[in-house]
Amino acid sequence: ASQTATGGFETRSFTGGSRTSITVEDLEPNNRYELIMSATNTDAMLFGEESDPSILMTKSLPISNLRVAYTRATEVTLEWDAPPGRSRNIIKYNVSYRVATETESRVGAALETLPLESV
Repeated sequence: ASQTATGGFETRSFTGGSRTSITVEDLEPNNRYELIMSATNTDAMLFGEESDPSILMTKSLPISNLRVAYTRATEVTLEWDAPPGRSRNIIKYNVSYRVATETESRVGAALETLPLESV
């Protein structure tokens, strides 16, 4: 695979005329990307027409350092470190919880999911 940068796009070339999938690696987490593709004629070494653009969003990495900041009889306040990447693209967090079994109470477990602003 070779790569070049043109018009703000990084271009990676892959061989194989019958190939219908590729994996684009080394993208940043929690980031929006625009992708376009074209085929190259090996005889003329010319790029064909570009595809319509496709916009995608890479997944966020998990939060880290989840900790209990404050506990009361009926509520708990959690704190965490935001995942790396473009935090402005995170629109909400979800917190999951359930009553833990005796075994899980020693380890910690979570299952029910609610948007954080609902908690």
